[in-house]
This record gives sequence, structure tokens and C-alpha cells, in this order.
Amino acid sequence: MQRAESVPPLKLGLIIPAVNTMSEPQFNKYAPEGMSIHVMRARIAGNPQLTLKDLEPRIEQATDLLMDAQPDGIVFHCTGTSMKEGVDGDQRVLSGIKQATKLPTFSTIGLVIEAMRALGLKNVVTISPYRSNRDAVNYLSESGINTVGDIALGYGGSGADYAKIRSEEHTSE
Repeated sequence: MQRAESVPPLKLGLIIPAVNTMSEPQFNKYAPEGMSIHVMRARIAGNPQLTLKDLEPRIEQATDLLMDAQPDGIVFHCTGTSMKEGVDGDQRVLSGIKQATKLPTFSTIGLVIEAMRALGLKNVVTISPYRSNRDAVNYLSESGINTVGDIALGYGGSGADYAKIRSEEHTSE
């Protein structure tokens, strides 16, 4: 009987907003067997006045610290920041991370766009807890996706507040 070669575990690194309390449980719950999730937090969300240029040092520091876990790839998991300055801004963030790490690097919104294209989606409705979905609608449009409906629930709190939102509060009868 021949023994199967052992496959080394895959380590996925995530850079998430410091206030995000939902990603770690979800990624750990749904990660495929053999994949471990390694998270680095950064203060990269919650202040719309900050530009990507302002956030670069925070992203660089999170990237540097995450490398201590020796991930096999990195996902920049802050869609608000990724979409802030459109597709070009998202690509600048990813280029900086990739240049520093030499690893496969992705953004959550980039992966969502890739999935939409694979599914042939051309029209979508955006729903978020944010005050405005303007950046999302613009990003989607730049990516060839038409927003046919847009619902921003108008929560102005921090990302930590978003975890408290229950769908029952927003369903119409």
C-alpha cells in the first residue's frame, strides 16, 4: 500500500480593519480543510477623510507584521478602503503589498468582481450598512457591473457597530 504524500497546510493572511469582529469567525468556519487563517488588524477604516496615501503606512505595517506568520498569500479584506479611490486605488494597495511580500495578493472586492464575472453577472443591487454606497457603485461601474438598485442603511457607527445589525430590523412586511 502506497502512502499518500502529505500536503503542507495552506496559510492565508488577511489584513482587516481593526474594528472588524466578524471576519475571523467566518473565515475560520468556512476555510477548507488544510487552510489556516492568519489575521493582522490595522486602523484602515472608519475615517472617510483619510486617503489611500494616508493609509499606506498602516497597510505597510500590517503587511510587515503579517509576514511573521509566513502566509502563502494575502487578502486585503477591507472593501471600503479598496473601493475608496476606485479600481486604480485598489490596484495601488495590492501592488504595495505584493512588492513588499512577493506573494499572491488579492482584495476582497477584486475577488467579488472576479466571481461576478465568472457567474456572468452584469446587473446587481448593493445593500450595505453604510451611509452611502457611492464608492461601491463607482467601483462596480468601473468594473463593468451595473448597479440597478442601491440601499445604504445609513449606519454611521464604526465597523464594530455593523456586527450588531440584525436582518430582522430591515425586513419589510
